[in-house]
Amino acid sequence: LLNMLDNSGMDCGNYSATLNTWSSNPLTPSARQLGASNLKYGLNVQNDRDYLINTKGWLITGDSMNNFNCYFTPNTTPNEQDYSSTIRIFPNPTHHSLQITSDIAFQNASIHVMNILGETIASYTDISDDHFTIVMSDAVAGHYFILISDKNHRYIQKVFKE
Repeated sequence: LLNMLDNSGMDCGNYSATLNTWSSNPLTPSARQLGASNLKYGLNVQNDRDYLINTKGWLITGDSMNNFNCYFTPNTTPNEQDYSSTIRIFPNPTHHSLQITSDIAFQNASIHVMNILGETIASYTDISDDHFTIVMSDAVAGHYFILISDKNHRYIQKVFKE
């Protein structure tokens, strides 16, 4: 594991999911060294990483924490549908509004607009349609994250407001 993930290009969501899974698995071995150069993990898995280091005796080198939560789209079971390949958010970058469309209608979904610090600046709930519009005209220029979730799925995409 010494250089296992160094410069692997794994995104924050997948690296966070990996730390979470190792932390929650009772069979995860102790006293390991993990190279994770240039990887970032989310605020939401800080406790998982701390558990691996402080309780399991791991030495994790080269990674750093993002200033926001990182989510991943979980694997789906055969009777679930994966939204991630069907969602489109456009135009990106945007001046006024974002259109969100999906080939699969959302079912009681929530959409959150978060700034680069992970602060929610807008939330929409109970969305059960295959399209939705977010007006961004009052938002300051910069990077934002759009988090779409329902009881079985999470999807996040970075967008830019000009």
